[in-house]
Amino acid sequence: MEKRGRKPKFQCFTCREVFRRVDGHVRSKTFYCLACYEKAFPDKGPAPVCPECGGTFEYFTWHGSAEKTTVHCFCGPRGEKGWRALDFFDELTIKIQAAPIVGV
Repeated sequence: MEKRGRKPKFQCFTCREVFRRVDGHVRSKTFYCLACYEKAFPDKGPAPVCPECGGTFEYFTWHGSAEKTTVHCFCGPRGEKGWRALDFFDELTIKIQAAPIVGV
């Protein structure tokens, strides 16, 4: 009868403690324990939803700055006017998604 081998142990990339494989996460071939994984990769949460219909927003309309930019949903009364984008998204997200690309 053969002896069963020991289960391999994994060392956390951040805190260097040793854990079983099921007690952590692997990301980009790097093992993290549960506590370090939560700190290194925080959950951003769900995407913002339209207050009128509860659906996701469809598109941004750029008005020269992040403060004036609006976000739109196809739900009805505010569909054409849109909502103020800063009420739902951070400034960097608005600039990345809505700002025009300027040629060099």
